[in-house]
Amino acid sequence: MYLEILGPLTVRDASLVITPTAAKPQQMLALLALNNERMVPVTTLLDELWEDEPPRSARTTLHTYVLQIRRMLRAGTAHETDPRDAKTILVTCQGGYRLHLRDDEIDVNQFGSLTARGSRCYDAGDFAAAAGLLGKALELWRGTPLAGLNPGPPLRVEIARLEAQRMVILDRRLRAEIECGMYGQVLSELSGLVVSHPMHENLHELLMIALYRSGQRLRALDAFRSLRRQLRDEVGLEPGGSIQRLHKAILDEDPWGADSTQRLAV
Repeated sequence: MYLEILGPLTVRDASLVITPTAAKPQQMLALLALNNERMVPVTTLLDELWEDEPPRSARTTLHTYVLQIRRMLRAGTAHETDPRDAKTILVTCQGGYRLHLRDDEIDVNQFGSLTARGSRCYDAGDFAAAAGLLGKALELWRGTPLAGLNPGPPLRVEIARLEAQRMVILDRRLRAEIECGMYGQVLSELSGLVVSHPMHENLHELLMIALYRSGQRLRALDAFRSLRRQLRDEVGLEPGGSIQRLHKAILDEDPWGADSTQRLAV
């Protein structure tokens, strides 16, 4: 059995899709999966499913959803040589429920494992290994987390956290690829990303570094001017200090001019 969060919620049993069809059991399953191995209080589940207006029968209905999810779990483990049953995977606790799945059964957990390994390689200066591991982590994404669901407050927080984490890992993978001299691949991807995120300073910084390192100094300066114009027109702000220092270092052709631009060295 394999549960996918990083895109539309999908539960697979070998080649079969066994995802619950109703929206609220999907929400409940998603929230439990994002808190795998941690107890989710009943109050949190009620907030997710009904926000401030739970019906009088909410707790009874919640138990019905638990039974539906357990039926799905039985279908997903029926053919496996696995001693677990549905009640040991979705456990009833005092005041809540806890999902107990292996890391290799949830894409979010695999993402976390790969990013942790990739980040350790990055910090150790093994940029080739970091780029490979972080790239594999990002390949697990199939779109917006839980696309198609109408999430309640707890899931909205989780989705925002995941999307922010993805941008951090994307930034780190791109930096690792720049350190490996993969300028053509990086520039192709960044050219699209800055169009999609026209005021994202980190992406523009990476584009400027990749352009400078590949011998395209004037285009790197153009990228800064484009960002500056966008920020001024849209929000009336100047670019931040880090990218300002990078811009000055490129203008001066002095890649060692500030700590934040040391990665410019060719």
